Amino acid sequence: MIRTVYYNIIFLLLVNFSLEYEYPEDNTLDYGNLNVKQQIMNLQAAQRSINKKNEDVSDAKYSKPNIKNIPPQLKEDYKHVDNWPTSSKKLGAVSAVALDVYKNVVVFHRGDRIWNAETFDAQNVFKQRTLGPIKENTIITFDRDQGNIINEWGSNLFYMPHGLHINGNYYYITDVALHQVFRFDIKNSTRRPDLVLGDPFKPSMTSKTFCKPTSVVQLENGDFFVADGYCNARIIKFNFKGEKILEWGRNSFSGEISNGPEPPNNFAIPHALTLVPSKELLCVADRENGRIQCFYWSDGKFYSQYHSKIVGDRVFSVDYANDSLFVVNGPEDVRNRDVAGYIFDMNSGEVSGKFGTFLDPHDIAVTPDGREIYVGDLSPDNTGSRIHKYLLNGIKPTITREGDLINTIPTTKLPMRRGETALIVGSIVLLFAVFTVGIAILISKRKRRGNEENEYHSLMTK
Repeated sequence: MIRTVYYNIIFLLLVNFSLEYEYPEDNTLDYGNLNVKQQIMNLQAAQRSINKKNEDVSDAKYSKPNIKNIPPQLKEDYKHVDNWPTSSKKLGAVSAVALDVYKNVVVFHRGDRIWNAETFDAQNVFKQRTLGPIKENTIITFDRDQGNIINEWGSNLFYMPHGLHINGNYYYITDVALHQVFRFDIKNSTRRPDLVLGDPFKPSMTSKTFCKPTSVVQLENGDFFVADGYCNARIIKFNFKGEKILEWGRNSFSGEISNGPEPPNNFAIPHALTLVPSKELLCVADRENGRIQCFYWSDGKFYSQYHSKIVGDRVFSVDYANDSLFVVNGPEDVRNRDVAGYIFDMNSGEVSGKFGTFLDPHDIAVTPDGREIYVGDLSPDNTGSRIHKYLLNGIKPTITREGDLINTIPTTKLPMRRGETALIVGSIVLLFAVFTVGIAILISKRKRRGNEENEYHSLMTK
């Protein structure tokens, strides 16, 4: 009888758990047949050359570099790592590079897709929708030691990849053709996002819609920022559920053309984002204004900007480590300026170092200790590579954590989801049930033994 009750309890617990747990769905995203006649500001026609003297902004911290203090030759302490990655896999234009929780290198590339003058119309609507999503895997994970491929995914999901940010299990992705922001919880699925913001193929500007969003970065409490982007030129802060908290920014391309300095909060394509945890700052690569603008992440209040004639008038990406901002610039009409990586000292505001030379760099990722740099390029170099690795003084770092380069199932500090909670609760209930049944069996045995001893004692006394 007790054994039957025990089995029934286990069966009911398992049934309840199967109903509560949210199994991931692995269906390809269906964007449907949507209306693309959304009228927005026409900005791409004459994105003028930015000849603005950002170094003359009087109210911006570190806005005026002292040319006399710039060393005649910048330190180049980072050495290129040849034959990395080892994989011969052919990548399309690399739009983003990031490090996962195990410091594996994750690349977001465009496959056979090319962004040119025929890609978007005058209203920023994607013109090549009939091509369908990119058929090959667009997200490739390499181990950072040897550069071997660990895994890859992202086929038949994206039309024009742009930004990638990783926080724990969560991969934030932007697609400029879809005008959308995606969040994938890869612990559950790499096919179905757990959050989608924006209307597919419809450029717009509301609290949850975008026009060519470029980049995302997430705080540890789950709030995240979106750089929106090529058209709307604003920064939006959301909570983890995707609800808007605040936004700021004004488009440098709108209004009258001026040769004067751009004030803070104006953006000429906010192109990449990074966090400075020690100062609670969000820093933005203000691409065509050739500067990094930093804001307090709590309220979006301006903190400082970083600009240098050495770096030039285009800054494509930025990352942070050790009180320094690592940036890559881009090609300009000025031929005597290197397309390379540069390092801003956040304390002095000056350019303190330089690394590499590139063709068309688009994104950068730096390890938290500042010892390794990874740069993604839209164009291949003479070896055919579009992803580049640099080591501080060329010294290979020591891997101290077992599985550091091979574990691809990261953890997260964010709140547990419903299915995970159900699993824990079910386990606790099951253990309690087993404990209760065990006590009942023990009591039953003791009672039986007591009855047998009483019967034996009664017989002996007769």
